[in-house]
Amino acid sequence: MGSPGATFKNTARATRADELPGERQAQELRAARDRLVAGKLDLHRDGYGFVRPNGSSNRDDDLFIHPMN
Repeated sequence: MGSPGATFKNTARATRADELPGERQAQELRAARDRLVAGKLDLHRDGYGFVRPNGSSNRDDDLFIHPMN
């Protein structure tokens, strides 16, 4: 039964992935899409920046962008 060296855990994981190809990628894309923010990007010459979301008039809503992203 099964391939030599396969454990139940590995077989179960592989079977699940085979049953639903691409589902995990689709879930990750939906999650990423839900976190998108539209707005104005202001960059500093040192590499960091801020995104001011559209419709925001308060700087407290700005999102900091680290220079290593």
